[in-house]
Amino acid sequence: MQNSFEIIISKLFKLSFAKDQRGVLFVLRGALPFIFMGKKQERILPFSVLERLLQQAGAERVSKGALRELAVQLEQIAKRVGSLAVKIAMHAKRKTVQGSDVLLASELT
Repeated sequence: MQNSFEIIISKLFKLSFAKDQRGVLFVLRGALPFIFMGKKQERILPFSVLERLLQQAGAERVSKGALRELAVQLEQIAKRVGSLAVKIAMHAKRKTVQGSDVLLASELT
């Protein structure tokens, strides 16, 4: 569903829109895609922690773009592992996800 911004822009400039899984809005104009950020997403992982991780891995300097992309990738991995850990706990007829569930889920993904 298009919001009012998308409707106005599409009527004024006869553009088509597409969104990716992160909510980034792509405006297609001929062969040149223009990228507008969609809704402001709530970050789960703070940039300071991610920057520290990259510096511990050997990076001297880290860009904001690298931090954003690392946050997205780590959150996707955490959601996959967490989802599988919940399924493992449910299979064991438990409501509480335990450390062993997370460990098994991370080994399976």
